[in-house]
Amino acid sequence: MRQLFIKNILLIFFLFSSLCSQTIKEIIISGDENLPESVLKQLTVKPSLTASDSLPDKKAEKIILNLLKDFGFFSIEEISSKKEYSADSASYSLLFYISPGKRSVIKEFIATDTVVPDLAELNDELAGAPFDRMVIEDAIRKMLLEEEKKGFPFSALFIRKITYESDSVSVYLGISSGPKGIIKQIEITGNDLTGRDVIIRELRLGEGESYSDELARKIPPRLNRLRLFEPVQPPAFYFNSKNEGVLSIAVTERQFNNFDGIVGYMPPVGNEVRGYITGLLTISFRNIFGSGRMAGLRWQKIDRNSQELEIKYTEPWLFDYPVNVSGGVFQRKQDTTYVQLKYDFSAEYMLNENVTLSWIAGYESIVPQISDSVARFTVYNSSYLTNGAEAEFDSRNDPIVPETGIYMKAAFGLSGKKVTGPAQFISPGQQTSFLLRRTSAHLHLYTTVFRRQVAALRLKYQEVSGDNLETNDFFRLGGNTDLRGYRENQFFAQRILMANIEYRFLTGGRTFLYPFFDIAYYKREQNVVSRITADEAVKSGYGAGVYLETGAGMLRVEYGLAKGDSFSEGKIHFGIVSEF
Repeated sequence: MRQLFIKNILLIFFLFSSLCSQTIKEIIISGDENLPESVLKQLTVKPSLTASDSLPDKKAEKIILNLLKDFGFFSIEEISSKKEYSADSASYSLLFYISPGKRSVIKEFIATDTVVPDLAELNDELAGAPFDRMVIEDAIRKMLLEEEKKGFPFSALFIRKITYESDSVSVYLGISSGPKGIIKQIEITGNDLTGRDVIIRELRLGEGESYSDELARKIPPRLNRLRLFEPVQPPAFYFNSKNEGVLSIAVTERQFNNFDGIVGYMPPVGNEVRGYITGLLTISFRNIFGSGRMAGLRWQKIDRNSQELEIKYTEPWLFDYPVNVSGGVFQRKQDTTYVQLKYDFSAEYMLNENVTLSWIAGYESIVPQISDSVARFTVYNSSYLTNGAEAEFDSRNDPIVPETGIYMKAAFGLSGKKVTGPAQFISPGQQTSFLLRRTSAHLHLYTTVFRRQVAALRLKYQEVSGDNLETNDFFRLGGNTDLRGYRENQFFAQRILMANIEYRFLTGGRTFLYPFFDIAYYKREQNVVSRITADEAVKSGYGAGVYLETGAGMLRVEYGLAKGDSFSEGKIHFGIVSEF
């Protein structure tokens, strides 16, 4: 008898262990005609939600009943279940059949407090519609956004109770508004050198403005456009002991002043006896005396006979108006053909945080270099007086390393050109006054594809038109600023259409790695007088690069290949990114 008892106990134990080890493979739900297909698709219960429960079948049933209530089925007529075991009985499918009864509709929304917003629009939209908790909560979120825009950022609108009447329900809403979020104080930390007024004016906040999430999202791009700080985070908002609203902004200043120089040596090629020195020198002051003023100098030795020198200055917010004025001097010695000297001036009016309108003006002179014993024609000795306008739209979250946003710029300029020499190349009665028209358009698109991965597309159009165009009148193409894989300024053209594509892998801060592909169409028409030949072609280049945030500024190093180049024929493009 004792042995029989022990055997029975062991049998029961093994049967219980077997049952406990069985797991739910899947949960399948079906129902009668009162259960719409749209609701049935959303009645999903994952087996993992019931795994930790001692009665997983009952747990699954409870979850389904709660989901049905969310869709307005408050009087369930029948819910039954059955199991279908797998071949080895180690798992089973749990099948539910539901007769949910009639679905309740929303009769009305009722305010339980006098401060609850007007519910007329909500009743017009949802009264008579089938009850759906997610739809109601979405409508409540929209109402909270409206409350936030009215200056109540801490409002809480919620369902106080639901009453049932036959096949309809009445939803009672309550609200906790909290204090009105008027910005009384602005707290700024981290601006050790930058003047407080520089930041305040860029915020563009009106007196008595209310805080909202939308406003908080706008502030970082506004401050990032100053290019003075590391990427700015959204501000915080709180009430102090006096119950005054405080907007708290934290910034981290970047390196403002940079001095950087690079020297290279190009060995002699072919019949050349000596090599030559190349180099790049940049000096920049981006926040003079903490005022936001900028000044910079750039010198570049491009090849044996070509070099550039540029000086710029910007005065921001002239007389505390949203107007920036800039001036600069640029000199280029191009091969042994000419020296170009250019003075430019611009005044830009910041219409709002995204749109800027500018007036541009400039004076330019071209002096040909004649050193041969027998004079040969290179370019005319000429002068230019330029006037033009620019319009710019910028919605990028960060102008230095954008992750999202659009940048657009359109410019048009008219230049009066006057030819004054050399006298031996000007024929009697030859036209010496011309009008040149310059048009350009830029479109940059940035979007975050995956976390810390950004796709960038940049499009560019440039065209110059007029009579008797010379080499110095054309746009330059090739090198690290546009068509990579080619020599610096390798092509010159009067019309350029270009696209740059990059896929950026952000590694931290404002540093990223990227492959790139460039393609450009250019055209140049023949000019017999200036001895310019016609040329038209499509060129493409590809490669990879790295964009580094360094103490010397934003550094870009790229390895580019022109179409048809072997790997050994690639070109290394190196440059300090201009932040003017």
